[in-house]
Amino acid sequence: MPESPCEAYQREGFVSPIRVLRPEDADALAAEVDALALVSGIRPVRLPFTHAYFRWAWGLATHPALLDTVESIVGPDILCWGTLILAKPAGSPGVVSWHQDSAYTRFLDGVPALSAWIALTPATRDSGCLRVIPGSGGARLPFTADKDPNDILIRNIRVAAPVDEAAAVDLELQPGEASLHELSLIHGSGANRSTQARTGFIVRYATPAMRQPPYPVYRIRGSAGDIRCAEPPPFDATLDDYLAYLRSEVN
Repeated sequence: MPESPCEAYQREGFVSPIRVLRPEDADALAAEVDALALVSGIRPVRLPFTHAYFRWAWGLATHPALLDTVESIVGPDILCWGTLILAKPAGSPGVVSWHQDSAYTRFLDGVPALSAWIALTPATRDSGCLRVIPGSGGARLPFTADKDPNDILIRNIRVAAPVDEAAAVDLELQPGEASLHELSLIHGSGANRSTQARTGFIVRYATPAMRQPPYPVYRIRGSAGDIRCAEPPPFDATLDDYLAYLRSEVN
């Protein structure tokens, strides 16, 4: 009998691939990202919190096909506390060093929580797809602020302990496919050696067992428990509103 996504996740700390979108729908969202990246001027492309401003981003973060798999892992009560779009242009030397998301999410300690990584363009070994160390989740490892010049990880949380790169698995995804990984799983990505951009849309999910985080939280499915949640976005924000938000984040 085939292994369920939940069983694979519990054993390895990740599950991949999950089909979320049709390829043509992923292409349309990649075009939205390209247009937004162009006017933002941010390089490398790093666009946080788009789900609170744009209907297309909210629709992806709340997509039923994605939430059904998330629910099978964390249960029926699902909160979203963040999204992030990362794009590496063709030929980009940018890398993401080995790290654990649990290093900067102390408000989630011990809570069922995970990240979804949704490919809007092909994510291959050549284009710098997500790489994980299977079964490496659990304890938070020591980390360092020392960085490679090409490291685009902004939080300075590169794992300081030795990492067995021979055990790494490349999570190659086609447009519209996603992977899910647990917050303490060691992961990173390489440079984009391909001839097209590698664009991923990341969604952060948790349950109401979390502590109140320093970010707006949205109830996506089920109950919010005791967590204070923001109202669903009205989507009447303008591009200028989002650009103002980005400037406030940088400053």
